[in-house]
Amino acid sequence: MQTQEPRISLEKLVFGSPVFARSEEHGDTNVEQLDTCLRSILEILKREIGDTTPCQQAVMEWERVLRNADARTFDGACVKRAAVLFALWKEPTVETLFQETPTVRDLKLRVLPIVMPRWVANMAQAPDALVTAVALMSTLWDGVEFGTHV
Repeated sequence: MQTQEPRISLEKLVFGSPVFARSEEHGDTNVEQLDTCLRSILEILKREIGDTTPCQQAVMEWERVLRNADARTFDGACVKRAAVLFALWKEPTVETLFQETPTVRDLKLRVLPIVMPRWVANMAQAPDALVTAVALMSTLWDGVEFGTHV
């Protein structure tokens, strides 16, 4: 029987630690988990989709993100965080990687369905804008039911 790894805190992974808790020397230590999370997502994709041409293409692109985006930089962290959010939005099994929290549920059911289609329609440009929009919608407008008012 395979031992399941401890679940990751999506909040810390995607939103990072509070600025006051970061050191000037080490920055946000939560970004170190991004590569581990992305590799876990790759394994889920391989298992769920199988050895197909689309899966091989996805693996190639994800490996490129893992290799080229440095999570210690702002841009690199945003690229990897956007990849995690995209995977959470598109692949239901990815949710099992994360600790069950109201934030995970809120992102899946309320925030990502609003934000992600527009981001994808714009060729998935500006991952920093995506991460910022998701953070704003989930924190500043917590509990607001978008698009339900007529």
